[in-house]
Amino acid sequence: MPEPRELGKLYGDYWEEFESLFPHDDQGPLGSAGRGLFDTATKADLRALGYLDPACSPASKILARILPFVPPLKEILDGTVMSLRSKDEGRLLDVGCGDGSLLVRMRSLGWQVSGVEPDPAAAKVAKDQHELDVSVGSIEEVDLPEAAYDAVTMGHVIEHVHEPISVLEKIHAALKPGGVLSIRTPNLDSLGHMRFRDMWMHLDPPRHLRLFTPSTLSTSVERARFTILNVHTSARSAQSVFDVSNAIRNAPGARSARGPPRRSLPSRMFLLLEALLCTVGQEMGEEIVLLATNSKSELWPSRTE
Repeated sequence: MPEPRELGKLYGDYWEEFESLFPHDDQGPLGSAGRGLFDTATKADLRALGYLDPACSPASKILARILPFVPPLKEILDGTVMSLRSKDEGRLLDVGCGDGSLLVRMRSLGWQVSGVEPDPAAAKVAKDQHELDVSVGSIEEVDLPEAAYDAVTMGHVIEHVHEPISVLEKIHAALKPGGVLSIRTPNLDSLGHMRFRDMWMHLDPPRHLRLFTPSTLSTSVERARFTILNVHTSARSAQSVFDVSNAIRNAPGARSARGPPRRSLPSRMFLLLEALLCTVGQEMGEEIVLLATNSKSELWPSRTE
C-alpha cells in the first residue's frame, strides 16, 4: 500500500480518466437515442423523492407512480442525486466533488452546496465555471466545521482513503443531528468481480486502498457511530464496468482503459442480468449504496416502500 505522502503522484490525470469512463450524460443501455425518455424518467424520480417540479409533465407524473415497481430503473435514477430526498434538504457537502457536477444539480434542487476535492484541476473547474465553494485537499487534510451539514455525500471516495473509520468519524462530527451520509463505492462481492477477478476495473491498484462488501462497509460505518438507514447494491454502472474490465483483460499489462466505454451488446446483457440479481435480493451489484444517519431517531423507508 502506498504511503500517504506518495498518494498525490497517483492522481495526475485521475479526474479526466474517471470522467471519460463514466460521463455525466451517460444514458445507460438506451444510449443517446433514449435521452428524452431518460430525462422524463429523471423528472419522475425527482418527483418521487419529493423534489416537486411545477412544470412536471403528465408523463413524468405517471412514471413517478410506476418507478417504485421498477427497481433497476429507479436505482439508476436515484444515483443522480445520491439517493437524497427533498426532506433532507439543507447544507450539503460532497466529498471528492470533482468538477462539481453533482453539486450543480443539487443546488438547482434547492440545496446549499459545498465540496472537498483533492485534484486542483477539477476543483478549479468547479470554482471558476460553476462558482462553487470547494476546499482543495483530501478529506483527511481539510478542516470541517462541527454539526454544520444536513447531508454528506461520498461517491467513489471511501475506497481511496487510508483510514476509512477515522474519516467516517470526522464526517459524523460534521453532520447536524439527524444528518444523512450517502456512500457509493465498488462492491467486492459484485458479479463483475466474480467474472473478471484480477482484471476487474474497480481493483484499480494502487489507487484503491480499501475495497468493501456490503457487510464490511456496514461494519465500518457502525464503528464510526452511525446508524444505518439502508444498504444494498446497485447495477447502475454494470455496463461500463463490463466493457472497461473486458478491455483490461484484452490488453495484457494495462490497468485502465482510456476513452468512453464501447457500450457493447454483451455489456447490455450483463447489465440486465446484474439488475435482475439485485432485484431478487442478491448483493451482486457493482456499487454498494449505503445511507446512514448520526441520529438513532431517523427513519428511512425500505427499498420496497
